[in-house]
Amino acid sequence: MPKIVREDDDFSSFIWKDLSRDALAFVHAHYFSDEMTVDDYIKTYYSNKIRYFKEEADRLFEEAKETCLLAGTFPEALNDVWTRQVIKKSDSPSENKVKSLFSQTKPIDKNAVERSNLTQKMQQIENELDDLARLSRNFEENNLEFIRSTQSLLHTSDELTNQTAHHDQKEAYQEQATFYELQQTLAYYVNRQNDTLNEKARIAKINKEDCLEKLYQERNKLAW
Repeated sequence: MPKIVREDDDFSSFIWKDLSRDALAFVHAHYFSDEMTVDDYIKTYYSNKIRYFKEEADRLFEEAKETCLLAGTFPEALNDVWTRQVIKKSDSPSENKVKSLFSQTKPIDKNAVERSNLTQKMQQIENELDDLARLSRNFEENNLEFIRSTQSLLHTSDELTNQTAHHDQKEAYQEQATFYELQQTLAYYVNRQNDTLNEKARIAKINKEDCLEKLYQERNKLAW
C-alpha cells in the first residue's frame, strides 16, 4: 500500500525529496494534459521558479492518488512516493482523509481567458492549413482528371482521322496537327494553373505557419 504520513510521526527522520518524473507524469495526466505537455510541466516543476508549485504538485498527487485508490487504478510503481502531505491526528484514521499543509485550492490561472482565446485562434489557423492543403490537392487531382479525359478524347479523334486518311491524307495530317496543338495548349494552361496555385498556396502556408508560431510563443509567455 502507498505510504501515508501522519502528524504524530517523527518527521526529524524524514528527508523530503522532489517528486519523481513518473509521479509528475501521474499528476500531469490527471490535471494538466489539456493545458501543457508533460515535458513542460516537469520542466516547470524542477525549475522551481513558481512559488508553491512543488507544494501544489504534492497536493494534487495525493488528491489523484486518493481517487485512484478508491477506483483501484493507482499504479503500484508509485506506492513508495512520499509527499509533504500529513494526516492530522484530529482526523479519523479510518477515513484515511489526506489534508494538505498548504492551500486546498488549485492555483488560479490569471490568464485563462487570454490563453483560451489564443488556443482558439491557433486551432482556427490549423484548420485553415488543413483546408488549404485539401484544396490544393483537390485542384491538382481535378486538373489531372481533365487532362486524362482530354487525352482520351483526342486519342479517339486521332483514330477516326487515321481511318479516313486514305480519302484525304493531307486533310488528315492537318487534323492530327490541330489535335496535337490543342493537346499541348491545354496541358500548358493546366500546368500553369497548377504552378500558380501551388505558389499561392505555398506563400499562404508560410504566412499562416508564421502566425501560428507567434501565437504559440505568445501563449507560452502567459504566466500561470
